[in-house]
Amino acid sequence: MFDKSDMSLLAVGFVAVGLVLAAVDAGRPFAGPPVDLVTGDLPSVRGDVPLGAAPQQVDIQNVSVDLGAGFAAEILESYVLTGRVVTRKPYRFDAVSAVSPLDLGIIYGELLDSEYDARVRYRTGTRMIRFQADDTRTMPHDWDHLVTNNHLIPADAAVKAALMAVEVGQAVQIRGYLVSVMGDGLRPWTSSRVRSDGFPAGCEIILVRSVEVLPQGNAVRHARADHK
Repeated sequence: MFDKSDMSLLAVGFVAVGLVLAAVDAGRPFAGPPVDLVTGDLPSVRGDVPLGAAPQQVDIQNVSVDLGAGFAAEILESYVLTGRVVTRKPYRFDAVSAVSPLDLGIIYGELLDSEYDARVRYRTGTRMIRFQADDTRTMPHDWDHLVTNNHLIPADAAVKAALMAVEVGQAVQIRGYLVSVMGDGLRPWTSSRVRSDGFPAGCEIILVRSVEVLPQGNAVRHARADHK
């Protein structure tokens, strides 16, 4: 999720998924009829994912969802992300804003330690997050894998309202699914499934079933879970 430039200088990360307005890709169609997210019995991440822990995911195959507004999605994995919001950018007029009205940049793991707050600067681009460390030598190993940019697709109006109320600085837990989205004139817009794939494929596209704002006092200190 990080494009490393000259590491003798400041590290600048660019995380994005390109929105290519070309002919619809002639790849595989979604398998099976669309599933109702309310009544459908889908595999999911069980139990709590503490603040600071790495995102958790469970593989799902052959499941599709009608998103409305001319869009459909294939569900790739059940997904839970818990961390602190460092960037927020709403969208109204791009190619997928009808279903994905918000991006949140979220950090987790060792980056939640207060000692790093002043060492890294975060800002948004168009469907991307940019981040820069003052001195990468003082940062944790693979620290850039602990920064995520998330294109969020609310499952319903209540989830959308909750997502749009989230503010920078809050700790959140997002539960849902990593997806690949298709629509008229849009090549498949496919989520990253790992944390280390770099520009331009490194954003997560999450069909969100729930979002919860958390107290920040229960952070896992120095969380070093495996980064897929």
